[in-house]
Amino acid sequence: MRFALAALLALLPLTAQAASGPSFDCAKAGQPAEKAICADDSLSAMDRLLDRAYRLALDGLPADQASALKGDQVRWLLERARAFKAASNEPAALAALYDQRLRAVIAKAGPRVLPAALARAQAIDPLANAGRAAEEEAAFVAYVLTALHPDPSAPGAGGEAEVLSPYERYAGFTYAAPLPDGRLFVAVPADCGAYQCANTPFLVDKTSGTAARLAVDVFEEGTEKGKPRPDPQAIPLGIPSVQGDVVEIVELARGSGDCGTKWRYRVEGTTLALTETVEKPACDGKDWSRATVRSYGKRD
Repeated sequence: MRFALAALLALLPLTAQAASGPSFDCAKAGQPAEKAICADDSLSAMDRLLDRAYRLALDGLPADQASALKGDQVRWLLERARAFKAASNEPAALAALYDQRLRAVIAKAGPRVLPAALARAQAIDPLANAGRAAEEEAAFVAYVLTALHPDPSAPGAGGEAEVLSPYERYAGFTYAAPLPDGRLFVAVPADCGAYQCANTPFLVDKTSGTAARLAVDVFEEGTEKGKPRPDPQAIPLGIPSVQGDVVEIVELARGSGDCGTKWRYRVEGTTLALTETVEKPACDGKDWSRATVRSYGKRD
């Protein structure tokens, strides 16, 4: 067993490899789990993110705590091999293991990991071709934000879990755009359906290295006749965009250009304050020129 542990310690990432592979050398991959990671771009990306989080967690730790974290990582590598075998070498099992471990390591690092993650954050629109590197940075920011600001009421894995790993959802659907004051509005997908995702909204300040979960204005008693009030656990459904100081989220009932609602907000403090709704109830494929517009004043 002493030899096996020494071999596992040698496998702990020391230097990041090219963005197309994992953090370890695939030429030396011997275990089935390692070979599966090398053969899958998504798993390779998750391995790179875990390597980054692990290094950030180690950085600045006292010797005893650093040693404990290294030992914990060795045990996880052993568990990774066992779990992959138990799951009949199913890659989805590795994706779930990496998702859990990545969140756990980020949580161990705590707020120290946030400035490092935000420093490389950039505006990204998942509907545009941002490139693999930008999508990976967005995924890391999404992991850090949701690990440090967990949402106990967030929905569970939806139908997209059958075809998308957590990394693929974060890399493909995380949205970030600058506000007029230079901060970033970031929408992290919590659950996705056929046309859009439910998004957890954050306000990111790269300069100070801080981030806050945004509350979202909702209607009291579930009716639009009520007065909008901020809900710190609300997760808006729709396609986000930022135009100047307006954050718009388009919730489609069917396909693009069809029926739905456009929710327009402004960031006020740590709240997405509702300013206007534009509703198109008819699923007739026509434009939104006859949609019903409701405007809302600022809260008292």
